[in-house]
Amino acid sequence: MTPVTVTVTQSDLVALSLRYSLDIRRGWRVLAVIFVLIVAYLAYRNGVPSTPRNWIIVIAIGLLGALAAQLGTVVVGLLSVTFLARKAPGVLGAHEYTFTDKGLFERTTANETLIKWGGVRSVRRHAGLLEIEVGPGTFHVIPRRAFASDNDYTVFCEHAERLRGAA
Repeated sequence: MTPVTVTVTQSDLVALSLRYSLDIRRGWRVLAVIFVLIVAYLAYRNGVPSTPRNWIIVIAIGLLGALAAQLGTVVVGLLSVTFLARKAPGVLGAHEYTFTDKGLFERTTANETLIKWGGVRSVRRHAGLLEIEVGPGTFHVIPRRAFASDNDYTVFCEHAERLRGAA
């Protein structure tokens, strides 16, 4: 398959960060744990609620606390992407991706990397974006705009999914 050259921008990383941090399928467990910890702390500090009104208050505080923690995670993620990506060589700018039977080969101005297909955690398509997860929270992002046509993008994505599935 021919190499694909992508210019990764700050907005690509922000979109990925938002999608990742707001993905309820990943975050619901964390939200549930935070909720339980808040409710347990309130019960420890003030005693177990004895009236329906007190239960509603404790549950509301637990939910608001969990949502505030999620919002904090989103803000920290966006700040990290905004500031750290500028300083890390090879994150922003041109990336050349080539699929081989051995793995995903990436070339940037900073380095060349081969990620074996067995080490790729997932390959997911979203509206206009292909995400190749190579570690917890670590992705290669290939936007749709890197391809001349929708068909080229679809073929590329299907090829990545096939190679990942075969590993």
